[in-house]
Amino acid sequence: MDPLRLKVNMTSTFMLPLLYTKGLTHNDILTDTFINTYIADLDKSDYDNKLLIRYATIVDLPKWTKDHLIYSTDNENMMVTYDISDDFIEDYHRFLTGDYSKFSKAYKDQILNFWEANQDTLIYGVINKTGDEIKKFVLTVTDVDLDVVASDTEYWKPISLKEEIFGMKE
Repeated sequence: MDPLRLKVNMTSTFMLPLLYTKGLTHNDILTDTFINTYIADLDKSDYDNKLLIRYATIVDLPKWTKDHLIYSTDNENMMVTYDISDDFIEDYHRFLTGDYSKFSKAYKDQILNFWEANQDTLIYGVINKTGDEIKKFVLTVTDVDLDVVASDTEYWKPISLKEEIFGMKE
């Protein structure tokens, strides 16, 4: 699966793979009631710098959520909280600054395994700064030829906190 083609935010794309250490893949998390993932809740500072996985209802929450703190966002949607492991805190900081190609090798592997993505996906191209798929996509969408950009240029846009913090956009 190629998460960059899904209609989810960057936290869902790049940070949900943290759950791979629990043996979970995208199939376990992206249920019919999944909405999105966030790094904070504007109204609840206790949940800053955590993964907040939003589901439409408490009734159909996936089984893996039973051991996690869950709270209601608006008497309807539910947030499942997940702490960011110290093992990946540097990768989380790289995510916040949009330095996707600088993720650790271990985290890059975790992303690809979580999404079951191969070298023909956009996500592979973004985190490894290589591949024809990402180059074709960026050229089509932005008219930018990635073969001629500065070597320190990332292949994907940095995050927008408005999209990644629950309550900022709505």
